[in-house]
Amino acid sequence: GHSDQSKLRARLLASLCRSGAENITYLRTISPDSSRRSRQQAEHEVALLARDEAPRSCQKLIVESDDIVAEVCRQTKEHDLTILGLQHLGRRSRRIGRVPLEIANRTQGPMIFIGERGPTFGR
Repeated sequence: GHSDQSKLRARLLASLCRSGAENITYLRTISPDSSRRSRQQAEHEVALLARDEAPRSCQKLIVESDDIVAEVCRQTKEHDLTILGLQHLGRRSRRIGRVPLEIANRTQGPMIFIGERGPTFGR
């Protein structure tokens, strides 16, 4: 929760809230086979991120799914904007990974991808 990505996301969320955004939802997918402890850890991590980043209270969803892409795509239909954090594929790689590209290709709504090197806007 204290990476450059988190700082960028917090700034973006604060700006969106100042301009009228009413609801913020954090989504975390976990495997249906996850242990109770893993679920509790995911809930704890999402709560910390939301506390550090969101300028107001927000919804925190922990969803069990074997298909991350399908679940995120399903959730994007219920929201006006999707913000996805990106992971580095390598020290010098600037490519976007398979999962975010697949999500972008399967959804219609606006998206912002945030990596440690800064935001990438889509649609």
